[in-house]
Amino acid sequence: MAKRAVSDAGAPHIDPVLTGSRIMAHMRTRKIRAKQVAEECRTTTAVVYAWTRGSVIPGMQNMARLAICLGCKIDDLIVMEGDEDGKSTDVNN
Repeated sequence: MAKRAVSDAGAPHIDPVLTGSRIMAHMRTRKIRAKQVAEECRTTTAVVYAWTRGSVIPGMQNMARLAICLGCKIDDLIVMEGDEDGKSTDVNN
């Protein structure tokens, strides 16, 4: 497994660009538009586009809403820095 980037506090870093790409891929697969995602996440389409570009990482509440909206798990949306496939779960290696 790839080594993850870890902050001074020991928390792994989320890769915002790859996470955004993953969100967009799920939207395309499900044929769900940004407007629908925005309505279900109680935000604006501008914010949804910021998520998909990787400019902003959705908070946990919105990650949960996104997962429900896109019919997946939160883990299917998040990509950790250093994870080539985004599926590694071992934070300590």
